Amino acid sequence: MDIEYYRNFIAIVEAGSISAAAKQIAIAQPALSNQLKVLQKRFGTQLLHVRRGGHSIELTDAGCILYNKAKYICSAENSALKEIVDCQAGFSGTLRISLSPLMSINFIKNFLSDFYREFPHINYELYEVPIDEQTQQLLEGKTEIGIANAPLKQSKRFETLFSRKERLVALFHKDSPYLKNDKPNILLDDLEDIPLCLSRGCSELFFSVC
Repeated sequence: MDIEYYRNFIAIVEAGSISAAAKQIAIAQPALSNQLKVLQKRFGTQLLHVRRGGHSIELTDAGCILYNKAKYICSAENSALKEIVDCQAGFSGTLRISLSPLMSINFIKNFLSDFYREFPHINYELYEVPIDEQTQQLLEGKTEIGIANAPLKQSKRFETLFSRKERLVALFHKDSPYLKNDKPNILLDDLEDIPLCLSRGCSELFFSVC
């Protein structure tokens, strides 16, 4: 499908009528109407209810879906064009990163700040999302890099650039009725039958180990 058909469909929806969209994007109204027919034939359903004379339109449910998806498709193409142009100019463009919740501040402070000073023309989009959504974002191409504090789902589909072991830390109130504050360390055995509040990222891993 010619991406211009999607762009012009968006124009029709946002202009509120075929005639207004035709003037806005400098296309003859009959040609724009034909593009709409091609789209409706392609998807096998009515996308718009066009009122007499083409002066107003109403989206069908299918039309609402196509409108949102068309905006995403056109946005993705615009982004690709921009990044290719930026790439030709050197180290620039947009790097999209998905992070486990509450990791952004540490990541920016300890890693991203130095990287930004070395490559100041790169823009960043950071997404703090649960591990399942991180996996989905990477598979769909919404982000290029994932920084996770738990194993990614479908890990075989990814390349691991860097990993390190981290200590599991348990915190408790000094007057906790469950634990005594007279040990230098907490063992997993000490947590048996004690109610726990687990971070969402490590809960599945914790249950598999314990």
